[in-house]
Amino acid sequence: MSSGGLDTMPGFLLRAPGMPHRTQLPSWDQPTVIRVFPCPKPDGGWAPIRNSDAFDDFGDAVTVEPVIRKFGVMEKFTYITRIPGTNYEDPTTKFCKAMIDTAKNSPHDLPREWCEWVRSTKIKPAQISKVQNNIFFQAAVFITNGKPCVNKITGEMEPQYPALFCGPISLALTFSRLGNTKNPEYQGPSPSQVTGDDEVARVNKDQIYGNMFMLGDWCSPEGGRLMRIFQADIKETERPYYDIAMEDVLPLDAEMQARVRDLWKPWDQVLQYHSADDQIKYLLRAFPPEAVDFALGRSEYEGLLPAHVRGSWEAMHQQNRATFSSGMQQAAAAQVNNSNSALPPRMPGGYSHEQSAPPAKPQQPATPAQPQASTTTASGMKVRWGSGVMQAESKSPDGPTLPAKPQFNTPATAADVPSADQTMGTPVAAAQGSAVDPAKLAEALSKLRDGQGGGQSKV
Repeated sequence: MSSGGLDTMPGFLLRAPGMPHRTQLPSWDQPTVIRVFPCPKPDGGWAPIRNSDAFDDFGDAVTVEPVIRKFGVMEKFTYITRIPGTNYEDPTTKFCKAMIDTAKNSPHDLPREWCEWVRSTKIKPAQISKVQNNIFFQAAVFITNGKPCVNKITGEMEPQYPALFCGPISLALTFSRLGNTKNPEYQGPSPSQVTGDDEVARVNKDQIYGNMFMLGDWCSPEGGRLMRIFQADIKETERPYYDIAMEDVLPLDAEMQARVRDLWKPWDQVLQYHSADDQIKYLLRAFPPEAVDFALGRSEYEGLLPAHVRGSWEAMHQQNRATFSSGMQQAAAAQVNNSNSALPPRMPGGYSHEQSAPPAKPQQPATPAQPQASTTTASGMKVRWGSGVMQAESKSPDGPTLPAKPQFNTPATAADVPSADQTMGTPVAAAQGSAVDPAKLAEALSKLRDGQGGGQSKV
């Protein structure tokens, strides 16, 4: 049984329950080395490493899905956001776009601490980030965090498998770039010249693809290589990203091919997908209800929000307006009592019905219950495959009916945050009008207390 690691962490929901795989992520500081498993065919053969030489037309041994990672304030979540069988925007993506766009373009329309959720620093990542494509392989892991995987009893190198290997968007982009760049020196035949669909034809096609593209053969049973994943050397003007280097050829012998055939699972079984209802439950565990109502309360998901959530954003505003109004009256009365003089002219900057007051910290909701064999490589390195991890978890809840796997380059990456009119009904600013700068308001109140109210101050 796969146990321990990321899959046991609360809120880490990439792997479907019941699958034998153990989810692995690449290390940023140290290299990771994996051997990607090829995709078996029902007739006993293997799928080729590419379906054709067209752009991004890779085989089923790799897939991509939109993922939100380390997401939340009260709890943290990592999960696939796409809802299979739908063509509309999921609630998680809609929530992230609304919060990021508003914090960027209309920060005074949000409580100050909400704006901090979307900001990242060198020591603290953002608590709300864009949903981005992640790449997935089913693989054996040979080196993780720079250290070889070894058998604790014998001390020999022994890979961890089956592994569900997940890489962030920069790894997906690197794989796509190398996998689609053709070798300028290749002068051999085209894969379209190979006829037939049997294993002989597949082997010939994989050899052509391996020589035709710069990435080489990344997963076939005969010519698949070890894939090294590491932090790229970059210039000061570049953003950090994961790079790939293909290393020693590591063929799968007959015994290992039989194991891979037993362990490899279709992507719609090994990956965990989450309905709109489930995603809203995660949002309400990760953020205050007022924030969820702000982002989704005027969208097509409003009917899925619990009764106590619907209208909570406006209720918070009403309470803050009342609190602010009461505070202003008390400050003015205290000034009159202290000075025994007439009330100075009314301070401008009081909030009208159309303006936003600096909201108080929203009340945190109660957290609801949690939802239910030796091989020698080209360099001479000896590797013992070992037995791997063979048994699945005993219970596997029924999953949704899923459509065919999306193309490798779809859905598109969330590279840009859309404008307000592109958010499908999401309120970018729930309160209309511009808010007052809190610093200038504090200065005006200070002048009032100091008796400097003769004449109107401009706030």
